Amino acid sequence: MDGTGGIRHNGFRPLIEDLDFLPFPARDLVPPRLRAKYSNPKLKCSPYTAAVTTRNCPFRCIYCVPSSLSFARELEYKRHFNKKPPVKMRSVDNVIQELEELKAQGYRSISFQDDNFTWTEERTVAISEALGRLGFVWGCQSRSDLLTERAAEAMARNGCRYVDLGVESFDQRVLDFIKKGVTVEDQIRAIQTLKRCGISAKINVLLGTSPLETVDTIRKNMEMIRKLDVDQVMFSIVAPFPGTEFYEMAKQNGWFIYGDYRPVDVQKRAIISYPHLSAKELERACRRANYQFFLSPRFIRKHIDKFASPRDFWIAAKALYRKLFAGA
Repeated sequence: MDGTGGIRHNGFRPLIEDLDFLPFPARDLVPPRLRAKYSNPKLKCSPYTAAVTTRNCPFRCIYCVPSSLSFARELEYKRHFNKKPPVKMRSVDNVIQELEELKAQGYRSISFQDDNFTWTEERTVAISEALGRLGFVWGCQSRSDLLTERAAEAMARNGCRYVDLGVESFDQRVLDFIKKGVTVEDQIRAIQTLKRCGISAKINVLLGTSPLETVDTIRKNMEMIRKLDVDQVMFSIVAPFPGTEFYEMAKQNGWFIYGDYRPVDVQKRAIISYPHLSAKELERACRRANYQFFLSPRFIRKHIDKFASPRDFWIAAKALYRKLFAGA
């Protein structure tokens, strides 16, 4: 901010080329009582922390808002170069140094927040083996087309409990429209690979992310989820965020129901409406998808015996109640 309360734009700063230059987060400043308080329900092992081993994502998905860590950096880069910034990776040795520090600090589980953890097979295998050697349980995010059989096997052997996949849709026309750069076959193969290796496949499905979305494509998504016996799903309704290509489409075509972007709970509320698929229909479809998946006997049977304690059960039960009923 400048002296009058206005925004002051600094000059463009080149990207940091060597991420190994950056210090590790000062987790030693977190009081022990707070370390014990926070956990990741997908890992069920405390103390828990998050880590990042790469920056940026070069893919062109039209709806995607990068993580809050990289969004401003990406917007500035695109403003100057009219393209997304290249991926920057920390070296394997540097990542292992941080893992060893985490081990010494008493952490037992890690969630990697990279947009994609599996950029190269060799790097993924090397970091996985270090995680296993140090006794961590962990999870990460991956693109379907970059998850290889060898990498998944190494991840499974070395403590990986889950992988988040940004599936979004099982309709190829929708995937092509949003420039996802993967095929339905890629999505299916990745899910089946994870299940075969014993890693929980957690997928994200984004409703309404294309004007090609219909009640029928949503129904077919649910059929594929049942057929693949997916472990976890997060259903959301697309919210075209400023700075994305999809935002410009929504503005030009009048899809915003409020005239512009508005922050909402995207797991319950829609801010766009198509002529053939209204905001209310998208909200009903999202509710129905959650009910069908999370209240199915198959889901309940699969997860009821995974709770380590009554406390874990009640935490999960309250989270499920909030997802299905609170604010509905």
